[in-house]
Amino acid sequence: MGSTGSVHIQKYYPLNKEYDNPEIAEKMDQLVNIKKDVLKALEFKRKEKVIGTSIEADLAVFVKSDIVRKMLMDMGDEAKRFFQVSSITVVDTKTEGMEDFENSSLSVKKSVGTKCVRCWNYSDGIGSDEKHPELCPRCTSIIRKIMASG
Repeated sequence: MGSTGSVHIQKYYPLNKEYDNPEIAEKMDQLVNIKKDVLKALEFKRKEKVIGTSIEADLAVFVKSDIVRKMLMDMGDEAKRFFQVSSITVVDTKTEGMEDFENSSLSVKKSVGTKCVRCWNYSDGIGSDEKHPELCPRCTSIIRKIMASG
């Protein structure tokens, strides 16, 4: 096309050393490896028509590493957002019904919760606030903050 050079062969700017953290990179690699397992398990359940979308799933996870298990538990509610499921339970021992994958053992079931109209997550806490009967506790909290600030 008459141009010399290409954006595809240009050097990317160097990473700021402040963000070069091998320890965090290792943790993320471990989480991503578990997520690959979760994605496989969810796809199997979709094919079996147990769930339609991942957000309809309740997930139980067992990993052999105590360190990784603690890391998952320390994530709290962020774990369910990371894995894009309605709930996640990290267990200390592999339980009956769990399927073995490369990095973890998993159990996937359809959530028994109700779907929040705002975030579409399934929750047992829908309607816990009478002013917001169709919202989960997380969305209720967000809406309260928005209404208080505006």
